[in-house]
Order: sequence, then structure tokens, then C-alpha cells
Amino acid sequence: MAEKGLLTRNERYRSHLYTVRHPREKTQQRLITNLVQKAFSGSAKSLVMGALSAKPVSKTELEEIRQVLRQFEEES
Repeated sequence: MAEKGLLTRNERYRSHLYTVRHPREKTQQRLITNLVQKAFSGSAKSLVMGALSAKPVSKTELEEIRQVLRQFEEES
């Protein structure tokens, strides 16, 4: 993971200390971008449909997803 730029390695002491290099949101965004390109041929729709069909989604989660989609629609 250090080679991929996700962690930094400190070899100052006998044991190696690893720390995160980027905030969680930035790392998730980078991983999702790569996943969409490699596994879903660049289709965000396919990623979302796959995620929603992979496991049950609560009504609360669905409403949160709808709110995010409304925000995206308003911004574009």
C-alpha cells in the first residue's frame, strides 16, 4: 500500500510504522474512481445498481441516497 501512495512508511525504528497519507474521503474517491473504470467500464450507473442489488438497503439509506441524488441534480 505504501508503493501505491496510500500509506507512508517510517523506518526510523526497528518496527515499521505506517500512517495514512490522505484523508479517508480522498482515498475512497480514488478507489471508487479506479473501481468504476476497471470493473464497470466507466459506468457509475452500473456501480450503483450493483451496490444496491448486492445487499439489502434500509429505507433510511435509500432516502439518504435520494437526497444525495437530488443535490447532484440541482448542482448540474
